[in-house]
Amino acid sequence: MADIMRDAQKRIEDIRRRTVKIVVRRDGSPVPDAQVELRMNRHQFLFGCDCYCANTYDTPEKEKRHKELFSGLFNYATLPFYWGQYEPVRGEKSEKRLSNMVEWCKSIDLSTKGHPLVWHEILPDWLNSDHDIEKLIQERIEDLMERFGDQIDYWDLFNEITVSQRFHNPVADWIEKVGKENAVEYAARCVYEVNPRANLLYNDFNVQPADMEILLRKLREKGIRLEAVGLQSHMHQRKWSFDETWEICERYAKYGWPLHFTEVTVINGRCTNDVDYTIGNPNFWISRPEDLEIQREYTEQLYTLLFSHPAVEAITWWDFPDRQWMDAPGGLITEDLKIKPVYDGLKELIKKRWWSNEEGRTNLSGCFASAVYCGNYDITVKAGNQAVSLNTDILRKFGVHEGAQKLVIEL
Repeated sequence: MADIMRDAQKRIEDIRRRTVKIVVRRDGSPVPDAQVELRMNRHQFLFGCDCYCANTYDTPEKEKRHKELFSGLFNYATLPFYWGQYEPVRGEKSEKRLSNMVEWCKSIDLSTKGHPLVWHEILPDWLNSDHDIEKLIQERIEDLMERFGDQIDYWDLFNEITVSQRFHNPVADWIEKVGKENAVEYAARCVYEVNPRANLLYNDFNVQPADMEILLRKLREKGIRLEAVGLQSHMHQRKWSFDETWEICERYAKYGWPLHFTEVTVINGRCTNDVDYTIGNPNFWISRPEDLEIQREYTEQLYTLLFSHPAVEAITWWDFPDRQWMDAPGGLITEDLKIKPVYDGLKELIKKRWWSNEEGRTNLSGCFASAVYCGNYDITVKAGNQAVSLNTDILRKFGVHEGAQKLVIEL
């Protein structure tokens, strides 16, 4: 394991950076000694968090503070589309609440994911076994795609279907009847019929047993189009070892889809009872001052390891403030919007160590080259009294080792 962590930064530099070669010309001839500046705006890699607290604070000052802290770290947000919350009364949908959250994300330039389209939990009370579940799932998907399909960048198509047999409700019973892979295929077909360009994930916490691998093999055999596989890593009971984390990345990378770590939780403290993940059931936590530093140190190492794996394309933290899901002390900020050490630790990595602002001058051939972290950039070139500015993406393709990205700039 020491070798994996020791070499992580080298892997990061190899796979997360790309050389950009800027060629400056005037009337077709090279311009030597031109000043070139590259200023990074955002990562290509998705660093995210659920934004469930957006628009919920009781004063404008708190709302502003929350938004500033969120945008100061992330470029990606997960929005709650749970059926039971979105349509608590049949036909009455909380479109306005979700639309306001989408606008909140747009206002700070966040990519977005809707979570989830289909799940056997958090169902509306009105749903019962007398309903045509398959038809209602189709109607729900069509409704969400028509209302939000062009505003949401990614969707969790199905959530945790590998354990649906543990539940007895209309959706779980329907899954048991048609088969897990067939349920996923049906839901995907419903999405693509309305929104052919949708980016869909399969999302699950059940990463250790063989159940998820069996499902992914079947989805591959069926040719179901997914953008990525979502791996949850809620560490309320114990922290994953780095050996274990790397092995999980390797195991799921072999199916050929990019990996998104969709729900990462690292606690500062411990639970005094046996952790109960059942929605609504209480858990009791204790935290020592030193637990804040333990949370920061482990999280920095975890993100470094994940960012260094070529299959991982996104990491989403869960939740942003403390005392949200399960009342756990697992936030990056406190309930009263104070920064925790773990927030500062991640910001040091995401916005400093893994961030590129470069400048230099062109050589005699009019060229300037630099290896930069993949993302969006503002580029400015100055020579004498002339200046040109442009915005461009410097990107990597999943699974492809590419050469330099060449930009020709005419003065």
